[in-house]
Amino acid sequence: MRILQIVEPCQAGVGRHVTDLTAGLLEARHQVHLLYSPLRIDERFRQALAGPCAAARSQPVRMLRRPSFDDRLAWRSIRRYIRQHGPFDIIHTHSTKAGVLGRLAALGLPGYRLHTPNAPLSLSPEIPAICRWLAGACEQVMGHLSDAVIAVSPSERDHLLSIGVPARRVHVVPNGIRLSGAATDEVRAAAQRRIGLCPGTPCIGFVGRLAAQKRCDVLLRAFALLPLCVRSRTRLVIVGDGALAGTLRRLAAELGIATNITWMGEIDASLVMPAFDLLAISSSYEGLPYVLLEAMSLGLPVVSTRVGGTELLVRDGLTGFTVPPLRSDLFASALESLLTDESLRVRLGHEARSRVELFGFDTMLRGVQALYRLAGEKRELGIGVTGRSTVY
Repeated sequence: MRILQIVEPCQAGVGRHVTDLTAGLLEARHQVHLLYSPLRIDERFRQALAGPCAAARSQPVRMLRRPSFDDRLAWRSIRRYIRQHGPFDIIHTHSTKAGVLGRLAALGLPGYRLHTPNAPLSLSPEIPAICRWLAGACEQVMGHLSDAVIAVSPSERDHLLSIGVPARRVHVVPNGIRLSGAATDEVRAAAQRRIGLCPGTPCIGFVGRLAAQKRCDVLLRAFALLPLCVRSRTRLVIVGDGALAGTLRRLAAELGIATNITWMGEIDASLVMPAFDLLAISSSYEGLPYVLLEAMSLGLPVVSTRVGGTELLVRDGLTGFTVPPLRSDLFASALESLLTDESLRVRLGHEARSRVELFGFDTMLRGVQALYRLAGEKRELGIGVTGRSTVY
């Protein structure tokens, strides 16, 4: 098949998803083109373009995250590319901005239009209600212009249905990763050295952008609520950077916990994650975080807010604990349960590893390719892509 991928945020989970998918499609001998915005891009994405995605024909298209007068130029660039390099069998857009521009640019042109929202903006409690409503209305309209929409979790599917995306077009294909083996003692020791962590010191890990969505402030307040006898011997490691970095550092100082936190900045999390004893996810909304899959593949239990994707992987008392968003007190209680019971951490970590084996990369790739094939079959018959959502 000839496939065009279009993405705006080329970083974090969305960037990881697009490059992993592109590499997998190339391995499956599809011809892949990739249009991406160079404005929000991380080192992992750049390395993928030069490495596993090098065989894809890639081209930058300037797309801003927020609505802008420049959107018309981006739309024209995408439509021109589709006309010049098409026809494509599949036009697959990712995230809100690329989803709008890409699907509008593809109108009237050959190609099956498929969209993966990757946690639509209409889920965000961090923006005003009117903005959420407008984002939801946009997803609803765009849903009618799509042949299929991929939700990465059942909760994301339910949200898309609640804002009016046609049920017959929504399919569930969870994210998946190439599973690695459990970290060896040598790898764990190397990770501890990078952090400056003394062996035997319990370590809470956080990986993510320091942005409003990730609500790292909730984690900091939860850490401050731990009993002093627990907190004083525990290290909180924060991997990531963003606009709120300074604000969060000041909050840590105000809470009196700064000396127990290591701020790693934006680095490859795989270099330090083997040193973690548990992963903390404090987000206000998510699709299905890749960091959750990565941590569980290492055998780490998880304490997470009850957000998208966690219902598939984090089972209370089995693979970790979930709490409602913004409840620092409940988050602290869950952290304390794991920090004070090593045998519980080991047991839940073992179950986490077993659970995540259901979410391998090959499973995700098969699900996406199945939708691609279904699209081709339906188009030959002149009917839309409908049918039962696929949940793994």
